[in-house]
Amino acid sequence: QLEALDEAQLDYKGLTADRDRLVAFLADMATAA
Repeated sequence: QLEALDEAQLDYKGLTADRDRLVAFLADMATAA
């Protein structure tokens, strides 16, 4: 159970990291436009 929870947390952190990169990318595009 603990292992499954850790994997879920890692997946969540990975998703938030991807979202943060996407947000930063869009912000760069907006300021460059």
